[in-house]
Parts: sequence; structure tokens; C-alpha cells
Amino acid sequence: MLGYAGVDFFMFLSGFGLTYSYWNRKELKSSEFCKKRLVRILPTYFVCILVFGLIQHLSINDMLWQFSCIGFWIGRPYYDWYIQAILILYLTFPLFLTISRKYGIEKIALIGCVIGLMATATLVYLWKGTPILFFARMPIFFIGCYYGYLLVNDKVIKHPRVWIAMAIVGFITELLLTMTYDVEFLHKSALNTLPFILIVPGVSLLLSRLFDLIPVGVLKPFQYFGKMTLEIYLCHMSLRFICPSIHYLLPICCGVVLHYFIKYATCLINKNKK
Repeated sequence: MLGYAGVDFFMFLSGFGLTYSYWNRKELKSSEFCKKRLVRILPTYFVCILVFGLIQHLSINDMLWQFSCIGFWIGRPYYDWYIQAILILYLTFPLFLTISRKYGIEKIALIGCVIGLMATATLVYLWKGTPILFFARMPIFFIGCYYGYLLVNDKVIKHPRVWIAMAIVGFITELLLTMTYDVEFLHKSALNTLPFILIVPGVSLLLSRLFDLIPVGVLKPFQYFGKMTLEIYLCHMSLRFICPSIHYLLPICCGVVLHYFIKYATCLINKNKK
């Protein structure tokens, strides 16, 4: 359960960070934005694939599929589904931003959530497990975008107690599902992912209150680590296969959730400087 939580926090924070950074920019050239995202992600991603492939003695064919960044989508070998999934969201973000500015981010984010849930339900019906990893997390990405919009525009989040109550309900639901069903069924049905749509926003509110109590000077050192989240995440992914014993002793979720703290703190630091 904790491992899935880390990925959902990462997805939420991706939407949050993009909207927070780009909402108030008058012009956003899609080509420049996409180029910047690809340059930031792909070199590190390819190096990790190469090192991992050499250590694991993967075939050239398998490595080529991993380098292609489409293996996840067509049932071929892939190194990490999250990077291939988040690239799709990054590349379509300029379009999302343009439409949201015109019609309102609340409506467009809601439509994105509905599309993700409908696609998830369809894939569950067809019992197509792999793409569910992406579509079941679309809602939390768009909720993150909405949160980023609220913060950058100094808007108050309505009904915070309701969000926190939803997080508690989601947490209890996740525990009950984990104790009732086996991992394979939860994975293929996305039932282990959907409760985090309720959990993450409420936890985010609690974290924001926590960071308000911490002096800005204390949080500044975390800015350095916040710039390395991609590299640390990919290293964790490799350890899952290369050193499984270490993976279970030091779960990937710990690193992912820690990076959530770090990057959220960085956003608050930057806001306090303005």
C-alpha cells in the first residue's frame, strides 16, 4: 500500500508543480516546454536503463524497447511505467493549460478526472491490467493541477475539513481492501489505487499547515534535494530488481514520500520569498 501511495503523491505533485510554475506566465510555447521536459527526464532515464540493462544482462531487443518509451503502452518490455506515463501528461500539459485558462480549470480538471475514471472502469471490464496504472492516477494528477492553481492565485481551499475527512475514509478503505483481497486482484482492478484520490488532497492540506509552522530558513536546505528527485526515484526503481532485499528494507515509498515533502516545502519557500 505504501509503495502505491508514493506514486500517487508523485503524480499529484507533478500536476501541482506544473500549474504552480506556469499558470501566471503570459506565454507558454509548447515546443519549448516539451523540449525542456524531455531534456530534464530522458538523459537520466536512458542512463539508468543502460546501467540496469548491463547489470541484468538484458537482451538488445529488450533494451531497445525500454529506450523507446512506448513499451508500457503496447505490452512490450519497459523499465518504469511511471516515467512513460508522466511524459504523456507533460507533453499534453500546454494544451490542458490553454483550455483551462479559457473555460476554467475547475471544469477541465473535473473532465480529466472523469475521463480517467471512465477509462479505468473500461479497462477493468476488459481486464487489461497494465494501462490501468496510468488511467487510475489521472484524477490525482488533475487534482494536483487544481491545487497548484489555488496556491499560485492565493485562493482558499473550500471545505478543508471535508477533504481531511475524505482522506480518513480513503485510508480506512485502503486498509480494508488490502486485508480483504490479494495483491494481484487489487492491482488489476485498480482498487488499490483509487482510494488515494481521496487520501492525497487531505494529506496535502495537513502538510501545508505543518510547513506553515516551520521557519523558512530550516526548509532551505531541502531545495537542493528537491532538484534530485528524478535521479533518486530512478535509483530506487533499479534497486527493486538488483537488490530486492534492500528494496524491502528501504521501500521506494519512503523516498517518494520524502521527495513530496521536499518539493512541497520548496514551493512554499518560493512563495514566501515573493
